[in-house]
Amino acid sequence: MIYSLLIIDNAAIGLNGTGASILPGEGFTAMSYLSHLTAIEDLVWQKPDLIILEEGLPMDSFEVCYRLRRVLDVPVLIMGSLPRDDGWSRAVQSGADCYLEKPVTFSELAARVKAILRRCEWNLEQG
Repeated sequence: MIYSLLIIDNAAIGLNGTGASILPGEGFTAMSYLSHLTAIEDLVWQKPDLIILEEGLPMDSFEVCYRLRRVLDVPVLIMGSLPRDDGWSRAVQSGADCYLEKPVTFSELAARVKAILRRCEWNLEQG
């Protein structure tokens, strides 16, 4: 099965281009956006299986996650530079499913994404 990812990142620090080109090799199709506003507009027709937010957006990624959670039931992974404990607690409070402290290898990112998607599938199967 091919999963679709929606990646909202900051070009200066992020996966822009690179993430969208490497992650499909792991069985994902990816759409990468530089702006959360553009991405949110496209959510109407994209219907991604998972959203990756990167800390450093023009709007705080935790706030973007909180707003997304109010209208979507899609897993969210946040990547950032906060120390793991601080980042994790802020991510959980905003409704994210996972927080990864950068730098992150693509193999770790792919593994985390797969784990989140497996968990979501299992939850759907369990009802």
